[in-house]
Amino acid sequence: MRPIFLLAGWVVLSGRMHLNAQCELMLIPDQTFLHSDISTQLSYLAVIDKSNYENHKQTAKIKLKMLIAKALLDGSGDFENFSEKREELFSLNDFHYSSTDTLTFFTSRLPEGRAAEYTNCLKSGFRGRVVRADELFVQVEVEWKPPAYNPTTVSFERVFLNGGAIVGALPKLPHSRKRTLNFSRTTGMVFRFNADVGGETATFFVPAFISIAKVPQTVEKSPYPVTSKFYRMQSLVSGKVLTIREVKSNTGRPPMVFTLDLGEVGVQTEDKKVDDRMWQLLPAAKLGDFYIQYKPNKLFLRAIEAFIGGRVRVDEKNSEQVWTLTPAEELGYYYVQSHQTGFYLDVLGGSLNDGAWVVQAAKHKRQVWRFVE
Repeated sequence: MRPIFLLAGWVVLSGRMHLNAQCELMLIPDQTFLHSDISTQLSYLAVIDKSNYENHKQTAKIKLKMLIAKALLDGSGDFENFSEKREELFSLNDFHYSSTDTLTFFTSRLPEGRAAEYTNCLKSGFRGRVVRADELFVQVEVEWKPPAYNPTTVSFERVFLNGGAIVGALPKLPHSRKRTLNFSRTTGMVFRFNADVGGETATFFVPAFISIAKVPQTVEKSPYPVTSKFYRMQSLVSGKVLTIREVKSNTGRPPMVFTLDLGEVGVQTEDKKVDDRMWQLLPAAKLGDFYIQYKPNKLFLRAIEAFIGGRVRVDEKNSEQVWTLTPAEELGYYYVQSHQTGFYLDVLGGSLNDGAWVVQAAKHKRQVWRFVE
């Protein structure tokens, strides 16, 4: 009997690799696909071949949120034209990896539900997702969900690691309990991790970090969202979106507790496509400057306090409500800066909680927002 190992989406039979066609449709990203970093987008494009090109192109037209990939697919014509543009894009970004490596990386970046479906389809007990892949660190979420005949707790054995170092020790993997692996990266190098886990091969590959994409002119589009549409403003850190709510706060100590009515201010909430979370960008005088209009009442976003931690609300339109959008290092995200105060939109304390205030802060690279249709 020939040995069969599962390697992040590839079936290995006596040294030959084949993409599992039955599971291939799960590789098409949809609106739940959160990772928009450049390497993930390029790896996704590498998955596309002549047999699946039309499916991927149709999906890109409807709901693909990865901007470089969408632009390339939208304007590509037939597969041969797409392939030429893809090679130009790969060359500009020095993205030259094997099909095995690019597929390994892309499958590790699938959303959690899609990743679970994919590994179930492959009949693999080991599940792993790269949840962070930046210039300094790689973070991997792993889980062991074996068939009944496999051990209930397994260890990482015969480990190979290149392009980084493990932070801490590799944990054992009990049945159905997620564990997180943290690695520091070696600057400028690809990251590669291989290990045996319960008789399966666990492989993680992360391309060398790309901070800013170089895009051929044939696929380059406006760096700003279209102003004729409504969007949800989504925080990179929390994944939640900006809305306006009536906020009250308790102050003092028992028995002397007072409730302060703070009025309607900006807070973050769960991402749903409903009117009270929708905003429209209206161009101001300068390129990159916008008024940000709230759909429910047609009022405009404004900084109401000129200090770090100062709140925001909506008000009648005036010159103090102009905001500058600057493309961030994370593709598809923007720094949103108030003309009035010079500070940037942020979530108070980096909170992940529903109802946390959206405030102003000094600039830092994870304090960025994207505009989701």
